[in-house]
Amino acid sequence: MSTVPESGRAAIELLQQLDGLLQQLQRNGRLPEDAALVLPGPLDDELVGPVERLNLLVRWLQQATRLGRTLADGDLQVSLPRDNPLLMPLKALQANLQHLSWQACRVAEGDLNQRVHFLGDFSTAFNAMIAALQRNRAIEEQLKTLTEVLGEGVCLVDAAGGLTFANPEAAKLLGLGQERLSAPTAPTWTGRKLLNFFAAAPATAAAAELRRALEAGHDFHSQDLLLQPAGGVPERPVALVCRPIWQEGQYQGAVLAFHDISAQKGYEKQLETLNRQLQKQATTDALTGLANRMQTERLLQKEMERADRYQHPLTVILLDLDHFKQINDQFGHAAGDIVLRTAGALLRDNLRDSDSAGRWGGEEFLLLLPQTGALAACRVAEKLRLALQQTDFALPRPVTASFGVAELQSAEDGARLTARADDALYRAKDSGRNRVELAGRES
Repeated sequence: MSTVPESGRAAIELLQQLDGLLQQLQRNGRLPEDAALVLPGPLDDELVGPVERLNLLVRWLQQATRLGRTLADGDLQVSLPRDNPLLMPLKALQANLQHLSWQACRVAEGDLNQRVHFLGDFSTAFNAMIAALQRNRAIEEQLKTLTEVLGEGVCLVDAAGGLTFANPEAAKLLGLGQERLSAPTAPTWTGRKLLNFFAAAPATAAAAELRRALEAGHDFHSQDLLLQPAGGVPERPVALVCRPIWQEGQYQGAVLAFHDISAQKGYEKQLETLNRQLQKQATTDALTGLANRMQTERLLQKEMERADRYQHPLTVILLDLDHFKQINDQFGHAAGDIVLRTAGALLRDNLRDSDSAGRWGGEEFLLLLPQTGALAACRVAEKLRLALQQTDFALPRPVTASFGVAELQSAEDGARLTARADDALYRAKDSGRNRVELAGRES
């Protein structure tokens, strides 16, 4: 019976993984963000290079599909890296679309000399439309046709702010149905004030600016408007651009383009929530919910700077749970975790809002007491010592702690301050534990 060499099995597994990724790409149109070819154990030297290049290709595919979706969603300013050859067609498409967007803006501003030469059949249609506009033939109908294929709502208002035209997307967003101005009779909503669709929204600076822009004929754009559609359609946030129409020095009205940004606002809210969660994870001890060591050191430095600036006292308390190793050894680490969580909650609940408690390491906690002298801090430490001793930790033995208290001295840094508190803590340990010791002042 023949056997497959180790390198052959590794190559087969690589191909199987690659086949799985390609199936996902074929099925879902995308690859997972963490997609990569991985083999257990070391690879033969002859496979290292191919694996690295295949993983590079996977990353290129991930990047190309993600950025392709981003462009398809309309983000023409997305940055496309130069080191991915699969992005070259997208870069060309992006450049063309950006230029087309610029040209479309120029046309909207009245420049009818624009021509498109880089988008095949679309170029022909675009240029034919410009030619028709230049010949003043069917200008209004051409604009209607153009706006109807846009994903944005487009409407026209007269100098008084009354609606004179709305494409189907605008009519849908405004809750006005699908009536068109080209119908034999004008839609029932013709002449309705556009600002009334924002009147019920909270008074915001953006809404006031839109009103001023429509009244005076100014440019305006915002992503902070809340649209209040008619017909019971739910309100929604919109991004809106307003461009005035002037003819021979007379303000004739404005053209407005807007679209629903509910999804974008939702993503922004999710991102804010995620950022808060990440910030909390980066600064919080997962077990006790107190500040972690790094955050506690930052808080200590901040309080020391404040104490120096305002010449206020600052005292730290370093406490260590007595015989904590015995608790873990006798009752298990799960019991030890409960003790740490309970102790952390007790410390947090028995301190002032201005005080801080952090897990210093293992079963040690550091407390920061701003505007508090050594003697007052010793009273706080004694209160906490008794509270810990009297707390039911659901163990057949009490849980106690030893405390070291040190007040900040002039020109003392954080390392020296906590070292003095640590020395006092060890005196408390050496003196029988479950007691409070005050660090002496240094000359």
